[in-house]
Amino acid sequence: MDEIRKLEWGELSRFVEISAEAYPLFLPQPGGSLQSFADDLKARVEDDSRMGLWGFFRDGVMLGSMIFYDFRMNLFGNLSPIGGLGLLSVDLQSRKQHIARDMVLRFLRHYDEHGAPLAALYPFRPDFYRKMGFGFGSPYHEHIVPPSSLPSGEMRKFVRMATIEDTPAIAACYWGAFTRMHGLFEKPEHDFRRMMERQGLRFAVFEAVGGVQGYAAFEFERAVADSMFLQDVVVREMVWNTREALEGLLGFLSGLSDQVRFVRLTVQDDEFVHLLRDPRDSSTRVFPPVCHKSANQGIGIMYRILDLKWFFELTAGHRFGTESFTLTIDLRDGFLHDKTASTIVRFEEGIPKVMSRSRPGLRMEIGIDCLSSLLLGCVRFRSLYEYGLAGLSDVSSVDVLDEAFRVPRKPICWTSF
Repeated sequence: MDEIRKLEWGELSRFVEISAEAYPLFLPQPGGSLQSFADDLKARVEDDSRMGLWGFFRDGVMLGSMIFYDFRMNLFGNLSPIGGLGLLSVDLQSRKQHIARDMVLRFLRHYDEHGAPLAALYPFRPDFYRKMGFGFGSPYHEHIVPPSSLPSGEMRKFVRMATIEDTPAIAACYWGAFTRMHGLFEKPEHDFRRMMERQGLRFAVFEAVGGVQGYAAFEFERAVADSMFLQDVVVREMVWNTREALEGLLGFLSGLSDQVRFVRLTVQDDEFVHLLRDPRDSSTRVFPPVCHKSANQGIGIMYRILDLKWFFELTAGHRFGTESFTLTIDLRDGFLHDKTASTIVRFEEGIPKVMSRSRPGLRMEIGIDCLSSLLLGCVRFRSLYEYGLAGLSDVSSVDVLDEAFRVPRKPICWTSF
């Protein structure tokens, strides 16, 4: 008999054992032990009411484990609940028995039942989760450049190193970004305190009139195994609320040129390359016709819409373009079969309202994975249509839907889980 439920503390050791077997290259952390991993995880869960440990049991034996996160997200300026799935793990001897699939299904049902219109995760295999209806989020771009490639201006004089006493100010800075940026997850102050206490992680803050307006969390990594002096700086998180703060933080990183070889900075912004003095990355690769490699691109966070009606109700204040039209969405969902019913949405000058019935209008056929990416603004409708990933009853209206679902900025996520 199979059972998926929330765990008791007495089951933590088995949870840790399964997780460490599933991810042996990074669990436990270098220099740590399974016990230290268990102690740290227990402390995190006790300190963070958003986290819950779950397990898959077969005949009373735990064969799978995962973490549920009760997050809140900025969804086009509205505060929306969103379920996060982390550390999905299956016992080594129990692979290929649909345990992971059943755990993901339980995760989705849980948050659907608890009123979250969205779910999110970082995939160990994007194709695995795409089959379950998760769509790709905004790509991540890792720039690996010498410090001299970053702009340096007078604003760097307002940057200083932070201490643990700056935690409330850093959390307040993030809150400012959270309230204005589509896609960001809410972060409580204790998230930043844990980061501040992490060994090797440093914070530089931009502080001017009005307090802390930006910060960069970074650490140094040895660049070459047998050299104690050659190092890179890795920026784990950088947040800014003003252009002056961005200028100051980049100027601070540029000023490390006599200490570091490369700056490694990951952003979800394909236009960031325009800010670099020299966009070429550390590989110096050139590919045809004459293209200089400027970044590593990767798919990270993935999203899935759980309740389409609730999604549009939460985004009622967001304007999807300016046109007025009726759209029937015929949804393909091969994982949650009860979610395949058609949904009729009336857009009045871009403002959506779900209808029980309406006059005939446009009809779109699309899979839940692509729809999730489309409605969050991660991909253009025209691209989905031209790639054969979405159908439309009237081809002359492709531009109407393309403009309706286009966003000024793609969703950004700086939360790891």
